[in-house]
Amino acid sequence: MLQMRRHQGLEIAGIRKLVSESRGMETTDEVLTSTMSAMEKLVGERFSKGKKLDGGRLKNLLKSCDDIFHDRIRPIRAHVNSVAPTRVHPKADAHEVCYVGVKRQSKPVPGFDTLFQLFSFRLYATRKSVSMSLQSLPYAFQYHAAERLMERAENVDTAFWQIAADLAEWSSFIRRAEYFAKNVNGGALSIPVMGTAGMLIGQFAPLVASPSDRLVFADGTRLLTGVPSRADDAQRQMFVGVTFINRFIMRPNQAYAMSLLTDWRARFSDTYTPSIADSVWDRRVLTSQSPLCEESKASLSTILDDPTVRRALHPDWKVNKIIDSDWGLPLGDWAHERYKDDTRDRQSASAA
Repeated sequence: MLQMRRHQGLEIAGIRKLVSESRGMETTDEVLTSTMSAMEKLVGERFSKGKKLDGGRLKNLLKSCDDIFHDRIRPIRAHVNSVAPTRVHPKADAHEVCYVGVKRQSKPVPGFDTLFQLFSFRLYATRKSVSMSLQSLPYAFQYHAAERLMERAENVDTAFWQIAADLAEWSSFIRRAEYFAKNVNGGALSIPVMGTAGMLIGQFAPLVASPSDRLVFADGTRLLTGVPSRADDAQRQMFVGVTFINRFIMRPNQAYAMSLLTDWRARFSDTYTPSIADSVWDRRVLTSQSPLCEESKASLSTILDDPTVRRALHPDWKVNKIIDSDWGLPLGDWAHERYKDDTRDRQSASAA
């Protein structure tokens, strides 16, 4: 594990917030394993008599499983869908509940400070059967990133949850940009955090094996368990947020890149927002897949092909350094007074 000195640059109040929140991040692989075991036992008991569940018992089972989950885990994202019975199909009711949470890695991960990783949970239930899936997601961040967010951003009360939520929000982009990061950008990638507060600088790393990943299926005659498989088009490596810088210390080319990304997501929000669910719950039953539209894909490719963006996001400081033309870049909502003053000063100096 990478050893880093804790809480450098933080004031006492920030340290207290960070330590308190960190201690509250109690979800680990051990907690997830015990949670799945408790729900698995409950489901097995309800189907032990080899009978289908009526509508009332099905709802009670769902509520009991949901109570077990929420009693131990705090989700950061949720998706719920259901199909109601009809006169033609009076026993066709079905329910699907999906959550995203964040867990703390109990064991050291080589190359990183204490790591926090997103995971997904999905429960699909009908009167005939129940299936549950818990799977680690390829989105994570290290403790150091939460420290820097607490230090460098304003009005931050929950640094860990904020980064986790932003990772989920940008997961569809990260999945799409993996090829660019690994094959063009030295494995590095950055995403906006807290709107225009700054950017999370990250890198792709090998996936970490998770002992809590589990798949459960039960009906009136059997209870099967296993490990969920990964989709053919799943992200190949894990994106890890390493550190955070606010927009006041970002280079203008970096602010330009973040401005393009936030504008892109806002422009294609109708197609982007549903695509997030495909990144975190890739095997939903009651909700169809919602891939990014072709126009948004083409637009993102144009952004990632932009030489200024490639230079801004590159991990080598010799590559991402500022050049004179950067001071004239359109920064949109990412601009601030320091950039404006510096730009005016440089324009005046050039005119002179």
